Amino acid sequence: MTSLIERLWNHSSVRFARTVAKDLWKSILIIGSLEIVWWLLKRVEFMGYPAERLNYFERVHFCSALASFVLISVAFVIKLGRTAFKEEGA
Repeated sequence: MTSLIERLWNHSSVRFARTVAKDLWKSILIIGSLEIVWWLLKRVEFMGYPAERLNYFERVHFCSALASFVLISVAFVIKLGRTAFKEEGA
């Protein structure tokens, strides 16, 4: 029974799904934390902090979110390509 579970767990499709799930979880953590920062910025603005002073932080947040999304996407595509070619060569 254990060997059946090990074979299923180490099957190429399951390994691929585990890789995707790990990357998805990391992406959710990163983008989610940026969303929390955005929510906090808006909360500070609604509490009366001048919006013109928050413009800098909003620009930094936008650039950080854009860079994070691009880096996560590129890393994911590269990892999938590397995994696909490694599986074909094996």
